[in-house]
Amino acid sequence: MTLVATSSSNAPVIFAIVSGTGALGGNNVLTSPGGTVVVRATQPGNSFTAAAEPVERRILFVAGALS
Repeated sequence: MTLVATSSSNAPVIFAIVSGTGALGGNNVLTSPGGTVVVRATQPGNSFTAAAEPVERRILFVAGALS
């Protein structure tokens, strides 16, 4: 699954795995089916804008065929 996020300041958004059996490969979450992963997105800010509040989302990966 590819993660996508934007910020109004055009500053980069950084992803991290908070919990679960997943791993990040760039902006892709890698995990085995049947697992839950919690991902945190942060945007640290820069000399012109303050950092954004972190956002966390829980993703459930279900085994089965894609249609």
